[in-house]
Amino acid sequence: MILLASDGRVEFASPPARRLIREYFDASPETELPITLGEWLESCEWLESGTPTLHVQRGDRYITVDRSGDALLFQEARDELGLTHRERDILECLAGGSTNSEIAQSLWIAPTTVRRHLENIYAKLGVHTRSAAVAWFLGVRDAGS
Repeated sequence: MILLASDGRVEFASPPARRLIREYFDASPETELPITLGEWLESCEWLESGTPTLHVQRGDRYITVDRSGDALLFQEARDELGLTHRERDILECLAGGSTNSEIAQSLWIAPTTVRRHLENIYAKLGVHTRSAAVAWFLGVRDAGS
């Protein structure tokens, strides 16, 4: 976790957050955020629907960064199935109940591109439906799938 001061400078960074910033951004968050994080925060300020999640991948590991008020919350995971950033974005939107057109609009891509990404996601997850993909994403898979 990183806590930001009112002027956007780093007020506090937990040791795990410092490690993740070193590993994923090649930076040290002593008082300022890495450029990539700062630009992401600036680009999200105009959004009315909240701040989207930032994904950064290194090999088969990735982090997600979410903003909650003045806090940046980091989560690291390993992508064992090889989903791309865009496929993860689409899967998150799908889990949130978005239609293909809503996903396309929010990610600035064509609905046909969303459909193609979903086909790839289904193949990688070994599922055949939107519901099964969402269940997998939410960790509700049963042992037989």
